[in-house]
Amino acid sequence: MRIYITGSMPGQEKAKEDKADDSRLTDEQRRERSKRLEAQEHFRRCCANLGSYLAKQGHSFVFGSVAEHTADRAVLEGVKRYAATPPGARVNVTFVQRDYDSAKSPDGQTSINAILPPASFDVEMRQVQAGNNHARLIAGFPYADVGLLICGGGGTTTAGVAALALKHPTLPLPHFGGASAQAWHLISPRLSR
Repeated sequence: MRIYITGSMPGQEKAKEDKADDSRLTDEQRRERSKRLEAQEHFRRCCANLGSYLAKQGHSFVFGSVAEHTADRAVLEGVKRYAATPPGARVNVTFVQRDYDSAKSPDGQTSINAILPPASFDVEMRQVQAGNNHARLIAGFPYADVGLLICGGGGTTTAGVAALALKHPTLPLPHFGGASAQAWHLISPRLSR
């Protein structure tokens, strides 16, 4: 099964604060930052475990981003962990990239190969004509059998609403909150039980 992963870490709206000089923060701000960073690390571990488990089951993946703050990247780290263990294990990955993004970085394959070693991954690059990042998120669905929405913000909300409109099988994972929890409330009543 080809699984499309989209979403981002909780607390991204506070990313600038998390990089602020510690001496400028109040004790309350330090505690809040510590909780956010702890939640983000938990998110990374859970997503990595999910990626490793799904890869072990023989699934293929569709990703739209490899940015550090995304669920895509965290799941991918688990997929990489799996691919590194059994000798000769190979994982199929489709990476959906906007034409605009490829114009900024014409050799997207090189950056993907740096993250996904060709010895363990069969990578297919897909260029899509999408005017903005939200449109790219929607453009990933045709390459997958099912979508997984994990936390996220506006783009993940757009992907969830689009999946519902397109009647594309999609499962929002509400446990981390964010857009996937909102999408869960939209999609769950329509899921077959």
